Amino acid sequence: MTRFSAAALALVALFVAGCASVARDPIPELRRQLKDYDMFSIVLEDMDETGTFVDTYSHQYKLIFANVDAAADAAPELREEVTDWIEVSRATYRRYAKCLGMTIAADGDALGDGALCQPAGYRYVGDARYGRWQTGANGETFWSFYGKYALMSMMFDSLRSPVGRSSWDGYRRSRRSGQPYFGPTGREFGTGGTFTRTTNRSFYDRQMSRQRSQQRSFADKVGNRTRRSNMSGVRNRSGGRRGGK
Repeated sequence: MTRFSAAALALVALFVAGCASVARDPIPELRRQLKDYDMFSIVLEDMDETGTFVDTYSHQYKLIFANVDAAADAAPELREEVTDWIEVSRATYRRYAKCLGMTIAADGDALGDGALCQPAGYRYVGDARYGRWQTGANGETFWSFYGKYALMSMMFDSLRSPVGRSSWDGYRRSRRSGQPYFGPTGREFGTGGTFTRTTNRSFYDRQMSRQRSQQRSFADKVGNRTRRSNMSGVRNRSGGRRGGK
């Protein structure tokens, strides 16, 4: 994985600083900061919802970007960085609620839209600038990146297993119809995806911890109500005996 220079780290700091001035939807500002790169993807790396009386919504983004010279023999300097937690509006949080671990904006796409979230890196599959289709010994066709772009399959979690032609065809159909693509069965990618559960454990651990806390809180409230009800019954019965003497 590419290590960042001081200049690159300063650029990421600028991303976060710029987002603070936006009306709590960081995507337009992130796109603006990345627009001079030949390729970039903004992946929803993590999300969190906290608060007791007033809920606070936050996102973390993985930014993957590079300048690409298809004619050059050397591999492009693919850069990757995860932002700090950025507070977002409730509407923004809800818009991308199903998109954990997925690309929510990228070069060439319309402005970020939760309906168009896609498995991270899939937009570069099928693009002859980055690789080609190959047929394996079992007769199945899969995508293979050229050597100088092989790092993509490590940076994008969704590409760690080869993408088959049928899966990519399903992705293209979903994109054409303006729908998100969550995998061949619809249950692999995104917040509820089986694959995502193996790559974004911290989100699910927090969800389980929050559920346990809510269950304990509910049980405590029920217990308190039951104890108050029992005590009230005891006082009433006791009062009735005193009154009958």
